[in-house]
Formats: sequence, C-alpha cells, structure tokens
Amino acid sequence: LADRKRRAIDPTNVIVSQLIYDNRKDSNAKIVRTTAFKDICKNHVPANILTHHISEASESLAHAHSMRTSLAKQLALSSLLVYLFSASERTPSKMVLDLDKCCAFYDIDLAPKYILTSTGILESTDKLTVPFRLTRNICNFISPAGATGIFANTLHVAAACINETNNLSALEGYLDIFMRDDLVAWNLSRTTRDPSDERRLYRSKQLHSHIQSNVREMLRRLNKLAPTSSFVSSPVIDGEDYVSTTLNSNNKKDEYMELSADVGSSLKPKEPVPLDRFIHSLIAQATSSENLACMDATWIAYF
Repeated sequence: LADRKRRAIDPTNVIVSQLIYDNRKDSNAKIVRTTAFKDICKNHVPANILTHHISEASESLAHAHSMRTSLAKQLALSSLLVYLFSASERTPSKMVLDLDKCCAFYDIDLAPKYILTSTGILESTDKLTVPFRLTRNICNFISPAGATGIFANTLHVAAACINETNNLSALEGYLDIFMRDDLVAWNLSRTTRDPSDERRLYRSKQLHSHIQSNVREMLRRLNKLAPTSSFVSSPVIDGEDYVSTTLNSNNKKDEYMELSADVGSSLKPKEPVPLDRFIHSLIAQATSSENLACMDATWIAYF
C-alpha cells in the first residue's frame, strides 16, 4: 500500500497525460521531438556509456561476455512482466545493476499500470509508445545480435513455458490473487478513505469484473508472445486467412485475430511464420527513434 501511495497520481495529471498522448499523434510535434532526440543522441549523450562502465568493472573479455549474456537474459524476463503489466514507464531510477554479482539486474517498483480514469482497467498496449525499455545504451551493451538473439529467444522461451497448457490453470489462479490485492491497494491509494472501504472493495462485484478482464488481457498478451507452432505455421489456402482452420478448431478467434491480420496477408502458400515474429516487432517498436522521442523527459530515452 505504501508503494501504491508513492505511485498515486494527482487527478489533474489525467489531462496532462491525455495532452501528451494527443501530441504523439500530431505529425509536426513528432518531427520536432524526433529531431531534438537525434541531436541529443548525436552531440551530447553517446550510446556506449553503459558499455564502458561495465567493461571497466569486468576482469577479462570472458567476464564481460558473461555479464553481457546475463544482462540480456534478465532484461528479457523483466520485459516479459513489463509488457504483461503495461508497465513500460521504467525510468533508470527503477532499474538496478549489481556488477559484483555478474551484472545482476533488479526491478524496483514494478506494478501494473491502469487507466487513470477507470477503477482498475489495465492500460491498453495500443496506448503504450514502447512495450518495454530497450534504449540505446542497453542495446549497445548487449549488442544488436544480443537484442535480436539472446534477448528475443529468452523472452519467447519464458513466455512459451508459462503458456504451457498444464500451467495455465495455476497461472490464472495466481494472477487472480495478485490482481485482486493490487487493485484494492491501487484504488485505496488514489483517495483518502475509511479503512472499512477496504473490506467493501474486496466484496465489490466491479472489482471481480476488473480482475477477470485484466487476467484475460494478460493471458491474451502471453498468447501473442508465444503462439503455438500449429497456429503459426498454418498456410494460406485458396486465398483464405492462413489461420482459419486453427481458429475454427480451437475456438480462439478473438485471441489470434490481431496477429493474423498483421502477418497473414504477406504469406505465400505453405510459408511458415517465425514463432518469435511478434517479439521482434516489439523490439523494433521499443528501439524506434520516433517512439523514444515521444517518451516523457523523465524517462531519459536518449540513454
């Protein structure tokens, strides 16, 4: 609850947040921000600050390589939670590196992000400028090959393990409990209320409706990160949607329609789709200069 009180946002910031989101849609504002961002990156903040700092702390090339691999894997696991929770506003102050423990990575204050004007609906990924933090200095240290290799593979494998059919029932139960307590703490932190309100919130039908909606949304995102091989490799047959057979057989049309619209139209008959294609699209979104330029100044996107 104390953490939630620290994260409590004044209602007036709802208007500010909306203005920021509206400006992202304005082409002129985006051009100005992108130009300023590129100028900062070129003339003021180099992309190798983190690399030099960690290299000086490493004992050998082998040690530096081990730290690079370790950080890429830990960032992938962190990014998985960040994407599921819509918690992409990860400033450097919320990320800790322990160089004495082979670049051990710690997340601080990682919690779901809800729509400010709601009573607990998870923020849509469509309104997130970047899905997770993967800025210039991070990419420079783990290397481009590490970002599209170790980072992407770890993110996919972790999502696939969690998305196993045998694990889904247990996962849904844990998410229900986690989401219930977090929603109650979040609602209590927004205004000063009587302690008896906590008991009322736990019994609220609206709370349980939000829990079910948020859990379904997180499981849907998990499915997009780690789709099944039978779904992804289905070909286009006679001009029809390449996933139509799979969708009809497992009754998961709502979960897969967005991905099929994205990749299905460009496929040739019997052409397989990479299982981690969606993850690579998220990496491209997270590293885009245009998207990073639209982030808030406190996010320090140029670093």
